[in-house]
Amino acid sequence: MNPTEPIETKTISRRTLVASMGMAGAGMLLGQFSPAPRFAHANPLPLEWNVVTDFGAVGDGTTDDTTAIQSALNATATGGTVYFPMGTYLITSQLTVSNKEIHLFATGKAVIKEASVFGIPVLKLLHAHGSTITGLSCQGAETYAGFAGASSLFNAFIQLDHCNQAIISGCSVKDKTYPFLLSVCQECHVTDCYVVGFLNVGKAGANYCSCCYISGGLNNSVRGLVGKDMGSGILVGAEGTNHHISDCYFENMWDNGVYVSSGKGNLIEHVTVKQTGGSGVKARGHRHIVSNCHIQDCLIGFTITGNGATPDTLGYNGYGTILEGCVAENCRRDGVLMNAQDGYLPRNIKIVNNTFINCATEGGGYAGVRMTAGVDTEVCGNTFHHCSGSFGILIVGPQSAPVSGLKIMNNFVSETREGIRLQYVTHSVITGNYVRDIDTYGIQLINCNNNIISSNIGQEQVTSGLLRCLTADGSSNNTIIGNRATLMEVSREANVLIGNLPGTVNFTDDVTGTPLYAGQQAIVSGNLYMAAGSTSSTDWKQIN
Repeated sequence: MNPTEPIETKTISRRTLVASMGMAGAGMLLGQFSPAPRFAHANPLPLEWNVVTDFGAVGDGTTDDTTAIQSALNATATGGTVYFPMGTYLITSQLTVSNKEIHLFATGKAVIKEASVFGIPVLKLLHAHGSTITGLSCQGAETYAGFAGASSLFNAFIQLDHCNQAIISGCSVKDKTYPFLLSVCQECHVTDCYVVGFLNVGKAGANYCSCCYISGGLNNSVRGLVGKDMGSGILVGAEGTNHHISDCYFENMWDNGVYVSSGKGNLIEHVTVKQTGGSGVKARGHRHIVSNCHIQDCLIGFTITGNGATPDTLGYNGYGTILEGCVAENCRRDGVLMNAQDGYLPRNIKIVNNTFINCATEGGGYAGVRMTAGVDTEVCGNTFHHCSGSFGILIVGPQSAPVSGLKIMNNFVSETREGIRLQYVTHSVITGNYVRDIDTYGIQLINCNNNIISSNIGQEQVTSGLLRCLTADGSSNNTIIGNRATLMEVSREANVLIGNLPGTVNFTDDVTGTPLYAGQQAIVSGNLYMAAGSTSSTDWKQIN
């Protein structure tokens, strides 16, 4: 075709295209070798489609194909299908589709090559409801040296802008800041895509470089996304709601594997993250679920905190997130960190049935699970193994507003320097925990009051004892019931002790003060006393 002649608009029949593609391509188009579609609402391909080479595209990697491809997109005035044969298509400015359903697909290696960094998405679909993009690749122009971090420029490969029920599938992208950008979309899907970035080593502003960025919107999903050498795997922002992230793998991320920076009701499940400069999964906001994820060799396994401009009636900005059935291993700092960020506080967090292996390897004040702010949180049914340099569970509240309403229940902690430490904690329950092979204390309370410590077991080399709860550490008025160990250090005159082993821990040796409760027992000079009341020292009655 002479490029100076007018471009003749052509279509190619399904039969002609299949005949030119060989068995593999024909099988894919005819559905013989491809799995059933993931999403029932994806529209089937029509019998006729436009081919970009018929509009003048060359695909040799050096000829500017921008005008030809845009002509092919425009030729589908009310929607249609555009096919990209195998080739490398050089693009020098943005390609756009607006206000129509369109289907773009390739069956071979069709690469969109960015001539220079645009500062805007290479391909933008606006109000293109029901559209699909399948099998396209992108070679971006961005580099490590040119990456500036925080920016208002969205250097995306594909942007879905205010689209409903659109699908991006089977695409691969190299060297783009935001390969896939979903802006205020509903029920759109990114599935089975692959991304390789340019951040093979860390750089400031890495949090502004993400394999997929979901900005706002509702009920979108990312499934089967694989990414490497980026700032983050998936970023959810602008109060995104009810998004679903599943079956993804991210490696060598310099910020977080998955970062939900705001929003509510997002589900992250079956995600694997290896090697991050931040957290494997970080969730801010309300009522997210993080389930069955595996985090390995990261700085922090999971971070859960608050977010939101308007605090609730309790003064907290994030609540109700659940972390369940996950694994964090070889994390240099915390397996889970629950903290305040930017002044936003979490509450009602549930950390249940997770496994933490060899976390807090830097030692110091890190732990398998660490909490520095919040109320009404549950840490239940978790396994902590070989957090040898630090703590299994570490809860340190602010002195001015101690943490309250905790449930630390039925956890198994082994091979740590210290099992469970609580500091500035009140009106909480620590029950049913099992600790073994601990270098110091199984459970230690510092400046903790009005808590219940019950049915905990320390066994097999808990060196300093199952429990330390002393007035010298500021801990009193705690109820300590039914714990089992060979050794405990407890201020018996300042706490309620019933049914513990060894039995001697249940008896105070002071009958000069007022009993804490009726029925309290004491042994003084071999004589046994029991309190008949709790009014004055005269309530102590010798019973032998």
